[in-house]
This record gives sequence, C-alpha cells and structure tokens, in this order.
Amino acid sequence: MKTVLIGYVPVLHEGYIKLFRKYAGVDFLAVFGKDIVGEFDHLVRKDIRALDPNFIRRAIFGLGIFKSVKVLDFELIEKISRERPEIIMPDEDESREIAKKYFPTLTVRFESVFLRWDMSRSVKEVPVESESITTDELHRRDQK
Repeated sequence: MKTVLIGYVPVLHEGYIKLFRKYAGVDFLAVFGKDIVGEFDHLVRKDIRALDPNFIRRAIFGLGIFKSVKVLDFELIEKISRERPEIIMPDEDESREIAKKYFPTLTVRFESVFLRWDMSRSVKEVPVESESITTDELHRRDQK
C-alpha cells in the first residue's frame, strides 16, 4: 500500500527535518499549496514567515530525503483520493480540517509532533509547577 506524508510547511527548521527523516520511506511528501493554505485566513494574514510552496518543495527535495516532493493542490487531492494511500499528517488543526474535508474515507494517521504554534497548542491548558517560599527564604536565596 502506498503511504504519503502531507502537511503545511511554511518554513524549514529542525522539527520538520526530524519528521521528514522519520518518514523518509513514504512514496512522496506533499506540502500545502497556495490554494490549500488560502482556505485558512489566519495563515494567509498572519504567517508572514511562510515561503512560497514551490520554493519549499524544491528545498525539501534538495535535502535528498524523499524520492518525490509535490505541492498539494486540488488536482493532487483528486489523485490521492482515487489511489487511496495511507496518509500521514502532523497533528495540527489545519491538517485535521484538510483530512476531514478532502480525505474523509481514507486512512489518515496524525503524527504528534511540535512544528509550530497552531490553535490547539496555543490554548491547551498546561499545569504550572510552583513552589511556596517565605519572603525570608526568598531574600536569603537572592543573596547567594
């Protein structure tokens, strides 16, 4: 069975490289194209660091990790839907929306990996670790 890795890759950093190396054996990587990114107003308006998807595609291919790197557009979505590969996507809000909208009948596995601050990560409640000390203890600690 074919396997493809699909995701929003606005820039390249170590987190993406680790993800790519983990899935180097997939049939191809597809990065969200402009039409797909355009479905998310917050990415279009606020992600000013995002590079052109075709530039990202060439840069990733140049790393020599994948046999093929493509830009995800509506034509490629149709082809993927017909071929029915297993799909791997980063566990991000946008990936989940794309999977639900365009690949509802396909097997999609979401990889838990931190690549950027999406909405789910931004609003997730995390317990805060704290300690209680008296002001005398604090004063002594500052003097050391």
